[in-house]
Amino acid sequence: MKSYFEQIDHLMFGAFDVERASEEWRRLGFNVGPLTTLPAMGFCNRRVLFRQTASFAANFIEVLQLTRPVSDVHRVLRHLNPGLERREQGANAVIFATHSADQARAYYEDVGATEPATGLTPEPIMVGDYPSVGPDGEPIQVRFRNCLLPNLQMPVPVSLSQIQAWDFYQNEAWLQHDNAARSMIAVTIVTDTLDADVARYEWLLGRSCVRQGEEVAHLEPGDSRLTFMTKAAFERHFGVVAPMRAAPFIAAMTLTSNSFERSREVLSRSGAPLLDQGTRLIVGPMLENAIVLEFLA
Repeated sequence: MKSYFEQIDHLMFGAFDVERASEEWRRLGFNVGPLTTLPAMGFCNRRVLFRQTASFAANFIEVLQLTRPVSDVHRVLRHLNPGLERREQGANAVIFATHSADQARAYYEDVGATEPATGLTPEPIMVGDYPSVGPDGEPIQVRFRNCLLPNLQMPVPVSLSQIQAWDFYQNEAWLQHDNAARSMIAVTIVTDTLDADVARYEWLLGRSCVRQGEEVAHLEPGDSRLTFMTKAAFERHFGVVAPMRAAPFIAAMTLTSNSFERSREVLSRSGAPLLDQGTRLIVGPMLENAIVLEFLA
């Protein structure tokens, strides 16, 4: 099967209170973007933007708070934020970049029509076109087209996004972080059923995994990496306790740094748990966002 899941674009975090969750990112030295409120869609969000590693893919995290009861929001939002229904905060979904959301939708609609059991039965394209603001208050338009697959059952939910206006995501001021964070290059999922979960993503992404023993596997869509680990392997690799969430779940994200010494300095005085491994800085788990951060030299 052809795959339109070309590169990790962003992580979607569910939060009970977007401002409390955003403040935790700020305390760690991240530059948090403006609040966007979309009452018609039933949520508000903030973003932390990083530098792109591919020209067609953004690179950011989205911290999202529902502004209606979970039962009243669109089923796509419920599908992408299962943790909120379980009263869990943290990263809930991996959103992948695609060159064409419309081509992806047409292709998966054809696949789903002949093989409905796959769950590849897309919703109409979600069109995002709304005003935001830059660091100095200047107006910036946010525009994207998303291919949504709410019937696709994956261990961790996924979706597809095509950014159509880059002014917001490439704004130099938003990309400057006090902790020198540069780009998100990897996401780690903790799972109790590694073989089965990896097989599902191999099927969807059209790529074979690279195994690292019995407890670790990597998939590399584009310039990004999706890693699967057992809980024991995760705690050995990162040297910290995994976040307390129901598996499978997004447990860590890996960032490059513009200045490793600056990252060390800022994170050391943040008050967050920090494990300095020389060429790696391990932060967390974060309390409000339930994730471990890895900074690489």
